[in-house]
Amino acid sequence: MEISLIQQTSSPYESAEHAQDALRGVSRLPGYEYGYVDGNRTVSFHRTGEAGSMLYKGQKRVFAITGAMTSGALITSSLQPKESRNA
Repeated sequence: MEISLIQQTSSPYESAEHAQDALRGVSRLPGYEYGYVDGNRTVSFHRTGEAGSMLYKGQKRVFAITGAMTSGALITSSLQPKESRNA
């Protein structure tokens, strides 16, 4: 099964510790699936209601493949709309 997620990359924080604190807050948002700190930025993944929903600065759409053969979600980045990936 493939699901659409939004990957959100934050603006830089003062330090990795500040980014970690911010990620703790982000992890409480509805739709939050996974996140990590990369240097002094947060990178988080959120379920979207629609595959065609609007994207904002710092966001990109990714697709997760889940199923019996995977443990958790396998994230595959896609910079193109889903319709053009199979063309």
